[in-house]
Amino acid sequence: MKIRLFCLLFLSIFISCVENETVKIEKAIEKVNGSFPVKYEIGEIVGLSLNKEDNSLVITSAINDGMLNMDAINKHPEVMNAVASNLVLSMKEERNVKDLLEMITDAGMSVSIVYKEKMSDKEIAGNVSSLQLKELLSRHDSHQSVAQDYVKLQVELSKLSLPMQIDWMTEWIDMKYENDEVKYIYSLKEGEYVDFSTSEQKRNFAENVRLLISENIIRQVSGYEASATKVFFEGVRNAGAMLTYEYMGDSSGASVRVSFSNSEISSLINNYGTK
Repeated sequence: MKIRLFCLLFLSIFISCVENETVKIEKAIEKVNGSFPVKYEIGEIVGLSLNKEDNSLVITSAINDGMLNMDAINKHPEVMNAVASNLVLSMKEERNVKDLLEMITDAGMSVSIVYKEKMSDKEIAGNVSSLQLKELLSRHDSHQSVAQDYVKLQVELSKLSLPMQIDWMTEWIDMKYENDEVKYIYSLKEGEYVDFSTSEQKRNFAENVRLLISENIIRQVSGYEASATKVFFEGVRNAGAMLTYEYMGDSSGASVRVSFSNSEISSLINNYGTK
């Protein structure tokens, strides 16, 4: 009888502690929600909620259509989870949010991040486990290392859609990020309009492409509306990386490389970019 009473007492104390913990988390969520919506690179965070059924914190984000390739990401849940982790890294810089995330970790809960396109009905979700959340919160990343993680993730996202036909003569076949260099790799149909048979022709091609890419960067970063490309260029700048565009002739095997140093990218963004 005494053992039974002790067990009932222990159970009631345990339930009470859990309920008190849940109440604290709900109050913390209510406090943080007072500061939303908050805009970030690809959209805005519209609010947080507690899902008691699966014991998780749900972060809902409304994103601009086309900022994430949802169809491709749906086939690769591990990439979506990496996107979710990247958002947690950026959110933890806010004191109230970090306090809430620490409470979620202490409670052994996970985080689910739902991305909804603003104009369409498409949505995807990623998950950060309690263990992953604890690791993310313990990190002390510099601004540059956070940007490097972002660039690495965006490159992996882009690769999900490759190869991609850009126009009748250009195919985007690969993308890499290594040794502080983001590299776009294209295959070109050689013929009447493209000829890599001489050094002069390759030099002329490189000069023309460099001008076109510079104009494209300026056009992207000068727009007031956030675009995936604009945000990516800014991320490359913040990561301290350079940009390289490599064009390979489909018949000769010859290639032309056009590179922009980080200082050149910074100059273009600083001179023409909008806040």
